[in-house]
Amino acid sequence: MTENIKPLIKRCLLLQERIEELEITIRDITCNDIISHDEFLKKYSLNSKTFAKYRKAGLKAYQPVRNGKIFVSLKEFEKFLKKK
Repeated sequence: MTENIKPLIKRCLLLQERIEELEITIRDITCNDIISHDEFLKKYSLNSKTFAKYRKAGLKAYQPVRNGKIFVSLKEFEKFLKKK
């Protein structure tokens, strides 16, 4: 009986971690000025390679769903530019 419960407990813990990550992402999105990856590229006249380099250099981008849309906080971008 306990063998059947262990996988369920593990799954619940993983789901709880994922929920916490999503709650943080939602809080960040609602608290900041967030735009999509495409809007970001258009707004700053950048290409995808430059964006990838920025991310590698420390620019925070949000992707709430795996293989989903990427979002960028304009405040995070400002912080990133000030660090450079």
